[in-house]
Amino acid sequence: MLSTDGVGRQSSPGSISKEEWNVIPGTRHHQLLHSNEAPLESELADIETASSDLDAHLALLDDEIARLKARVEQLEEERLAIGTRRQRNHAILSPLRRIPPEVLVEVFLCSLPPEYVDYNRGRYDIKESPWVLTHVCSRWRTVALSTSSLWSRIVIAYHPGDDPFSAYPLPLVKAHIQRSGSQQLAVTFCGRETPYWEPQVEVLQCLTQHCRRWVELDMRLTSRLLPLVTSLRDQVPCLRKIYLDCESQPAIQSLDCFETARSLVDFSVDVPRYIPIHLPVHQLTRYSMKASWDVHHSLLTLALNLVEAWIQVDVDDQRWPEPSPIILPFLRRLRVSEPEILDYITAPTLEGIAFCIDDDDLDFQHRLAALLHRSSCPMRRLCLDGRPTACGTLAILQAAPCIVELVILSVYGETPPLDDEATEVNTLMSTLTVSDVPGCAPVGLHLRCLIFGSEGRPFLDQAIFLEMIRSRCRAAPRHIERAALVICEGPLPDPETLNALYALRREGLDLSVLEGDAADDAMDRLRYMTS
Repeated sequence: MLSTDGVGRQSSPGSISKEEWNVIPGTRHHQLLHSNEAPLESELADIETASSDLDAHLALLDDEIARLKARVEQLEEERLAIGTRRQRNHAILSPLRRIPPEVLVEVFLCSLPPEYVDYNRGRYDIKESPWVLTHVCSRWRTVALSTSSLWSRIVIAYHPGDDPFSAYPLPLVKAHIQRSGSQQLAVTFCGRETPYWEPQVEVLQCLTQHCRRWVELDMRLTSRLLPLVTSLRDQVPCLRKIYLDCESQPAIQSLDCFETARSLVDFSVDVPRYIPIHLPVHQLTRYSMKASWDVHHSLLTLALNLVEAWIQVDVDDQRWPEPSPIILPFLRRLRVSEPEILDYITAPTLEGIAFCIDDDDLDFQHRLAALLHRSSCPMRRLCLDGRPTACGTLAILQAAPCIVELVILSVYGETPPLDDEATEVNTLMSTLTVSDVPGCAPVGLHLRCLIFGSEGRPFLDQAIFLEMIRSRCRAAPRHIERAALVICEGPLPDPETLNALYALRREGLDLSVLEGDAADDAMDRLRYMTS
């Protein structure tokens, strides 16, 4: 039974109880606890004793807490060890271990980043495929090293301001080539004019030692790299596709190193000023070049196997001779920079055409109508790139009711577009919106695919785009099957607009919304009609 001392503190024989320490109300101790009154001399001993008892009990509690903490830490370490063993046991049962090597190869191939990702990154990264695949486990490493197709693409880009030795160190380039085995190689090499040109030359020299295996070459030339390229004559028997870009005008009169490339079918070049390039023109199925119309005319009369062409004419002092139509029997996709080019071409299999528009789309309208009449072709796709007007676009659509795919790629650069320029594309989308007003005739009912993209300062009204697509989806009958919104700069649609667009996707619309690098890549493909 508890007893009380002189100051009213409950006490018991032995150790202090773990229950809450109580002081009896009305006692002297209770009075001192709840006031600032000083204790009497005779009361000090009892209060000090009470404090000592509390200190001893706190010490016991601290010891118990420390013991329990140590036990908890021990249990946590034991749990972690057992959890690790459990995870490793479960890993034995993982389906990944039972995936056949040939299926694992297909997964690895799908893990390769798009070429533009490697190009924009500008430097080798061990955290990216295929390099990362060799650091997961011994089985993955064995499969990755034995799959030569994983190493068949080499992308090396030297960007301004980057360390030229870190873009892709020479020892790693050699290892990459060695792992490709006898596989054919697709090479992308972006050189730069820089005082530190030695690493670029060393790496390209290493690559040219294997040039007989090249099937694709995408290259930005510099003055230091040009001699290595001109030495490739008669050494690229497998090369099928070439894209050459020059940072400055090459210091040569002509380029003939690809004249004997017997497998070459796809050639593109972009130089500040045209230089004669000798090619096996008769075997080309695609070419892209900027030159005078005389040069293009001479190429087109020989390139009867063309399937795709990007004809860009240098209009400085350009004179257009009397039209003499060139029949291109297999041409399916055509992009032109000037409307006059259409007067010279007859293409009975033409399916898609792209114009570089700068407020002169009405001129294209008349010449396109003449081309379609002359060719009797199955034209179905129209791409307008630059600054198309609503009036001109609608006139072209009316003149060519066979068109079912419309691609509008608007470019305004860094300067904000004028008010009337900025509203042209939005006006076009509003016009293509199916109205529910009785008696209002819809426009462009034959269109089944609508793709709108903007490059430069954002101005495309995404709400109008949504309303256009939604109205055509919910019309009876439905007037659209596929749509895309490509945003190279500026924000994505707000969440409400984005949710509304994706609701249309759930209703069966083939819809894409692209931004960033994926949008840039899509713009290039749409612009040059390669996909």
